[in-house]
Amino acid sequence: MCNSATTTTTNAGLHSQWRDGSARHGQAQDGFGLVEVLVTLVLLSVGLLGLAALQGQSQRTTYSAYLRSQAAVLAYDMLDLMRSNRTVATASSYDLTSTSASCTSAAGVTALLCDWRTRLGNLPNASGRVRYDSVTRIITVEVSWDDSRAGGGAHESLTVQTQL
Repeated sequence: MCNSATTTTTNAGLHSQWRDGSARHGQAQDGFGLVEVLVTLVLLSVGLLGLAALQGQSQRTTYSAYLRSQAAVLAYDMLDLMRSNRTVATASSYDLTSTSASCTSAAGVTALLCDWRTRLGNLPNASGRVRYDSVTRIITVEVSWDDSRAGGGAHESLTVQTQL
């Protein structure tokens, strides 16, 4: 007896029919099952949620880096102001311990300090301090700001020292 098969197509799909009359369904699976689609959707959802969390963390870190770079610009700007006018700087005229002093009708060094304090106000809850030690001739500029929005500590600070 020969086992050759004839293939016929029905609405249910392909199947083989043997000469002895028995039907045998094909071995290949047609399409995706519902379980595979659901597993794929769950994996895709988890991946997209992870990507969204990564994007949010990236934005917070970028903002923190922006604030730190602005603080560095302010600190080095103050050092440049002091270097450009060494005689006044060595007289401790640039010493600044509070950012709340009045800046109305200021002139000279006071105007420069008021301008620096105004730019310091661009950082959230910022404060600045400038000190000159006449013995060691070291200038210390400290800029502090609130970095809680970026997920860091409540307060960050940047301190720059140089010898005049």
